[in-house]
Amino acid sequence: MATTTTTTTPATAATALSPDDTASLLAWIDAIPLSRPKRNLNRDFSDGVATAEVIHHFCPKLVDLHNYSPAHSVAQKMYNWSTLNQKVFRKLGFTTTREAMAGIVANRAGCVESLLWELRGKLDHYLARRRPSSSSARPWSIGSPVPPPVAAVAGGKPVPPPLLPLKPVPAVAAVPRAPPAVPLAP
Repeated sequence: MATTTTTTTPATAATALSPDDTASLLAWIDAIPLSRPKRNLNRDFSDGVATAEVIHHFCPKLVDLHNYSPAHSVAQKMYNWSTLNQKVFRKLGFTTTREAMAGIVANRAGCVESLLWELRGKLDHYLARRRPSSSSARPWSIGSPVPPPVAAVAGGKPVPPPLLPLKPVPAVAAVPRAPPAVPLAP
């Protein structure tokens, strides 16, 4: 997948994604359960709450959702984005500029897509670094349209993870019970 996005560490002004990359990004976002319905990408992600939920979906320990409140004011939206930038994006290995955050808050076309594209790559890289190197590593990646908890995809159809074999329970000897007590007549 070729993109026209830059690979610099700070996410800067909006760079246009190819139609294939945009479709892939939208499919990725649609596969993630969010607290609010997804209607307009620019508006839905403008306050930073949905972005925090996306990160929380893949890395629950990385983001505290209670730090981000749904907002309509520009000041609160910028506060949410600044908090994400300082507390979460740095842990993922990138930061974004104030201009990029202002573009997202102002619902400028392409701004949120560029940030989400870079975030998707950083999440994939972050999880790959923390994934065990054994053969039991999960075969999914953030870049795939099917996010966890689906463990594998076979023939384009999701396959749930295999169930663990149950160990037989040893038989327990029956304990004799006392006969029921007969009620005394009054």
